[in-house]
Amino acid sequence: MRTNDQPAVEAHRKLSKFNAARLFLRPNDPDMSEADTRSKLIDPLFLDVLGWQEQDIRREEPVSDGFADYSFGLDFKWFHVEAKRTLPRFELHVSSSVRRLTLTGPHMLGNKRMKPLLEQTAKYSLDLGTEFAILTNGSQFIVFQSLVGGRSWKHGHAIVWHSIDDIIDNFAEFYELLQKTNVESGILAAKFSNIVSVTSASFTPLQYIHNPEAELVRNPFWSRIAQAFSPILIDKPEDDELQEEIIRNCYVSTPLAGESSSDLGRLLRDIMPHYLVDANVRHIDPSDRGPGSFTNRVVDDLKILKPGTYILTGGVGSGKTTFLRRFARVDQHAFIRDFCVWLHIDFLEFGSDVDENLAPRLERYTTERIYAILQREYSSYLPKNGDEMRKLFADEISRLETTLLHGVEKDSTQYRDAVNLRIDELSKDSAAYVNAILQAIKKAGRCIVFVLDNTDQLGEQFQRAVFLYSQKLSDSFRTLSIVSLREEKFFAAFRQGLFDAYGTRKFHIGSPDLIQVLRRRLEYGIKRYMSLADEKKIGSEERAESIAVAKTLITVSTSSNGNIIRFLASVSVGDMRLALRMFNDFMSSGNTDVRKIQRIVAKGGTRYKMPFHEFAKAAILGSRRYFRGSVSRILNVFLPSSIAGASHWTACRILARALSGMKAYCWEKGTYKQSCLYGSIANHLGARRTSRIPANGCLRRVYSNLNHLDLQNSTLLRLSG
Repeated sequence: MRTNDQPAVEAHRKLSKFNAARLFLRPNDPDMSEADTRSKLIDPLFLDVLGWQEQDIRREEPVSDGFADYSFGLDFKWFHVEAKRTLPRFELHVSSSVRRLTLTGPHMLGNKRMKPLLEQTAKYSLDLGTEFAILTNGSQFIVFQSLVGGRSWKHGHAIVWHSIDDIIDNFAEFYELLQKTNVESGILAAKFSNIVSVTSASFTPLQYIHNPEAELVRNPFWSRIAQAFSPILIDKPEDDELQEEIIRNCYVSTPLAGESSSDLGRLLRDIMPHYLVDANVRHIDPSDRGPGSFTNRVVDDLKILKPGTYILTGGVGSGKTTFLRRFARVDQHAFIRDFCVWLHIDFLEFGSDVDENLAPRLERYTTERIYAILQREYSSYLPKNGDEMRKLFADEISRLETTLLHGVEKDSTQYRDAVNLRIDELSKDSAAYVNAILQAIKKAGRCIVFVLDNTDQLGEQFQRAVFLYSQKLSDSFRTLSIVSLREEKFFAAFRQGLFDAYGTRKFHIGSPDLIQVLRRRLEYGIKRYMSLADEKKIGSEERAESIAVAKTLITVSTSSNGNIIRFLASVSVGDMRLALRMFNDFMSSGNTDVRKIQRIVAKGGTRYKMPFHEFAKAAILGSRRYFRGSVSRILNVFLPSSIAGASHWTACRILARALSGMKAYCWEKGTYKQSCLYGSIANHLGARRTSRIPANGCLRRVYSNLNHLDLQNSTLLRLSG
């Protein structure tokens, strides 16, 4: 056992302590009944040692001819346990060093005492729907796969522990197999698929191709325009200057509208999910007609210095960050500049560790980012000399004068040294220093706004901590905090009642129209190219040809061939960043026949309609010669897993079933509608066309619901982007 595996070490220590003190382990007690075995042996082992919670366990579940002793798993049954009395022991007639036994062998089903016990346990799997089963008497454990596709469970293997001492001596292996977190991550399927491999080997043509990783040279047209187009198709959040340029010239508003199967112009207008409507979330609707509800509320609250927290929800890539940046730098720039200190803190770089030190780490990270913003954008509020530093900490000096320096003359060396020492300590304490600066800003009449962005990258515990911290910031400085969340992460926190105790204002931003996004970015790319062409003194002939091809690509992508925009919308599911990156791959790919387009344009083909397969090939492969699902943004749902009996169609069947069962309430008209995009997918896969599927985050939610099915190597479970 690795010494740095602290949970396993602690569990082993606890089990050894129980065994030595015989607090619950009495496996050789002849008077111990089956009920005693369960309460005194099995329950403590799973609850106290293996990390399962009481809410994960169901006891005495009814089956066809009785009751199953246990099933484990709250939302999904991972395995069930059939318990027997401690005595008589299972007579396996095999060395205690043997860990794996064939079920059809003489020690399992070939043993007349063991056969009925194993068959009873396996039979319960059919009723409970559990794939794995455990037969135990409290000290001996027999774990096997009780439901196997394509063959009888009897032809499998069992993993056996022969006694409590065997478990203690080989605890790392026992803990790895049955500990709660490991089971939920699919360890049982992995262990048993390693024992019994797929009988027929799978091959792909890629295995027999020389140099399958070969990449093509990017098309020559791209080298001309890359400097102008690439930066606005591949967003770089860290480049503030570029972000402001994009916000000012390429921003697309997000009106709330429904999807229409016949109108491409409304294909990707995002609809707010019904659970956000139920949570009293308001749509932002920042249209060209004037400021939306978010802008009006924020400005009004800032004017009257009303503290509180705003929740801004939206799907992946829907433009939450862009909207907030535009709000501060364009829409309300003058107001923010004159009355506010806008502190936009991005949590993308926070890290993935969530532990007991989360709260202090969160505060330290936020403080560091705030100080960096103050230095960069609000340096006039930072103290420049000793006098300004003392003025900053005037309240602290006053407290010293009533305690340590009471009665000490201000001109004395003692007074000066004590004050200097205290000021030095406070200036080195980043939290105290930043807090003092922010309080000074408040006293100067400026309103502070904290924007906590990209807080949904980690789990619910992190979001809870961020939300509570935002409330603390709002209360401490009597000001506003804005927290951005993905809509599904908001719903998870809302369902737990996280926002109930606070007067939050909740808003939703939908994904913008993909056609408008592409058109505006590409048209602005042409302007950037013309400006760069002037700087580099590019010839008029080359300049005219490049602009003509670029304009043709705009027409191709946004109007002449509707399948192209449908393709991008289907893959990106509301993520504008992903759609733009795929279009960037198409424009730069060596698979894009630009010479053909140039010839057609030269002949006056202004309404050139690119065949869909040419666009799809370039967008899917990018610069690669051959498709490989592991590096492409397009998933291969036909790839079988390595589990025995796996089918090429398993992923498709699951996807079809999931899509056919998903319904989203159209709050605007109060009806269910059929999405041309996702309904057609379900229809092609054999599903009933009965429901309307929302674009934003739909497939991602489907994938997240499929995780527990453990298709292992199937790329269905790997999200694009």
